[in-house]
Amino acid sequence: MAYFILVRARFVMLSMFLQSSAGHAPNGYNGPLRGEYGFLSQFDGISPEEARMRVRHMQGNFGIMEFQFVNALGGLTVPPDLGADSWTCARDGSVIRRDVLRAYIDEIVFWGGRSWLVIESISTEGGDGGVHSAALRELAMNTMALTADWARSSSPEWADFASALGFSGIHWESSDNFHATASGLLDIPGFLNAAKAVLDSRSMGQTFNFPDGFGWDRQLVVDNVVAFTIWSAWRLTNEEQLLADLPAGSVLVSFPGSDGEHAGEAWNSEEVGKTPLELIMARWKKARCFGDSFLAVGDGLRYVTTDYFPDARPLSDDELEQVVEQVFVNVDSSHCSKLGVPYVDMPEVPEVPPQSVEDDAESTRLQSTVHEIEDRSLFLNPRRARHAGAGRPRMAAGAASPDASAALWPTIIVLVMLGAVVGSATTLVLLKARLPERAGSVGSYAGASSPACRE
Repeated sequence: MAYFILVRARFVMLSMFLQSSAGHAPNGYNGPLRGEYGFLSQFDGISPEEARMRVRHMQGNFGIMEFQFVNALGGLTVPPDLGADSWTCARDGSVIRRDVLRAYIDEIVFWGGRSWLVIESISTEGGDGGVHSAALRELAMNTMALTADWARSSSPEWADFASALGFSGIHWESSDNFHATASGLLDIPGFLNAAKAVLDSRSMGQTFNFPDGFGWDRQLVVDNVVAFTIWSAWRLTNEEQLLADLPAGSVLVSFPGSDGEHAGEAWNSEEVGKTPLELIMARWKKARCFGDSFLAVGDGLRYVTTDYFPDARPLSDDELEQVVEQVFVNVDSSHCSKLGVPYVDMPEVPEVPPQSVEDDAESTRLQSTVHEIEDRSLFLNPRRARHAGAGRPRMAAGAASPDASAALWPTIIVLVMLGAVVGSATTLVLLKARLPERAGSVGSYAGASSPACRE
């Protein structure tokens, strides 16, 4: 019991620091990774409180601080009505409830994370014009040429929609084959720079999916055009070389498949016989050795299999413990050396000023919320949890410490408990002192509490 009290106290102090860093860090809305990267894809069939708990599970177990919202939009061309209580996703017919969406976002902000609304950067619904037509789960759509003009035309409406709901930014999605359908008409840097101007005016960030690296340019990260790199692998890749070439703080996406056969999965063609969860742990460990993240977990405690995120599978208690042990606890410089790769630290978090007085008001909610987290959360050894919530984001040299008042909570709790004990003892003594005065009345009333009456 004492162990969990100490861990939760540490979690409270960490969360207070994350809130201060999220609110004051330079370029916070388009800055580097704050933690691990995960996804959310269910926006109906759960309560807002369950949505909040899913965020807590992801942050508490895996240190996930970047949340990708998949299939949360309505159509591909026009955003849903901001006043609607719910809308239907054109891709798969799923329902998106506004209250569940807002609960996710509010909880993410509360713990200092960021929420990214996934938008189809190259796709519009059939009839809008474009360079290529295709069917996506029976949805007729067109593939548009990514240019600065297209960004200036399409991004303002989506930016307004995302901003009104409280999203931190937009993740521009692109398919694994869009370079084959519109490669001669693309200007990805132009698109992203034009979109950034729109998003900057709303204090929002952006990321972009670079399938097999198509369209990626290191300068996009250096110039802070995108917050960080997201690289999805759709063909057989030398993962070590790929991770070595990417800047630390990138996200690798490589879907592990639905079974060990990996039929039709070119990127998994040399992994036949390995289960999806085995591939997840191996690739996630490898990514962390290079200072990167890996898209593996979402919707609370579920692991991804294919690019259709609602098909993610639940982690059992044993699987959860295994992932935490293999990916976080057992990963250090010696482990990475055995894999033949270096052990790269994530880029330091920008310097953070002291927590403001206004932020102190949230500490009360932090105290009550932490105690609601279920016992399934596996908090990690702080010496090993380099990327998990217990150990990041780290403070840069010279950065101010978190408000030391948070460290007083365990002492205050103990003092309150001692006060309650002393108060109870004093009350008991006073009652005994007055007992002779009320002997008659007590004797006449004693029958009311006799065993016969209780029966």
